[in-house]
Amino acid sequence: SDLGLKEISDEAARQLANHFGSLELNGLRSLTPTAAAALAHGGGEWGKGFVFDNRLSLNGLRSISPDTASELARYQGPLRLDGLRELTPDVAEALSAFNPLCTYDRLNLNGLRQLSPESARRLGPFGASLCLGGLKTVSPELAEALVEVRGRILLQGVTRLSYETAGILLSRLDVNLSPCVW
Repeated sequence: SDLGLKEISDEAARQLANHFGSLELNGLRSLTPTAAAALAHGGGEWGKGFVFDNRLSLNGLRSISPDTASELARYQGPLRLDGLRELTPDVAEALSAFNPLCTYDRLNLNGLRQLSPESARRLGPFGASLCLGGLKTVSPELAEALVEVRGRILLQGVTRLSYETAGILLSRLDVNLSPCVW
């Protein structure tokens, strides 16, 4: 969208870090690692004044550096990065550290239309819920890599699966092919 805040200074991000609750900064096109670190801090010490409806939404980002991804992975609530169009192996590895307070909190990467098996393998340590709603198909090679991811995999956009791919995905209990909200 063309609406909303397009850029943010590191200093402004530090000020926003004092905010409890949700932050929707979907107009941002870029984010420095320093600003990402401030936003990921999410309002001071987690648990003090904790708000259940907290989330960080940065859907305007089309790409991020591994350093920025590493800082965003420190966020303790649901994180939306639906604007990302590709996930490089290094960014995937950085995001694999995402470990929110609740394992059902999601990292949304619904803007991805494809995901390489190598990037999926780098997500292996990821322990929360991963939304990949932009994927319409999953190859057997990608399925093999996805079943190595420790957390829940949400593939709500998949419309066709081969018999082989379905068997691979269904070999684990925490793959969801149903539509999900937020």
